Amino acid sequence: MSAQRGNASARFGGLAYKALKAYAKANDGQFPTELEQLLPFFEAPIEDAILQRYTIVPAKSLIENLAAADDNWVITQKAPINDKRDSRMAVGLKSSTATLEAGRWGNGTVVP
Repeated sequence: MSAQRGNASARFGGLAYKALKAYAKANDGQFPTELEQLLPFFEAPIEDAILQRYTIVPAKSLIENLAAADDNWVITQKAPINDKRDSRMAVGLKSSTATLEAGRWGNGTVVP
């Protein structure tokens, strides 16, 4: 099940990266402050239930491997289903990355 969640997360990450780039282009290079601001920029409609699983956090609040893209802000999952097996991703304006590296979930939640 973790592999399936990882595949779904990767798919969302790709869609979010494209939407984020389009949003930034339309907004003088700015990062959105809320995920809902990206809705008009997704290629296909995104269900609210999917969007609710993600959050915007400072890149520096994540482990180095996820913050390595030199982005100030990233989109990431709020919390894992299985913190030992689920990968974590970060989508920024410069890149998108994911990891299974130890410590990726901290205490299991993100504190923006």
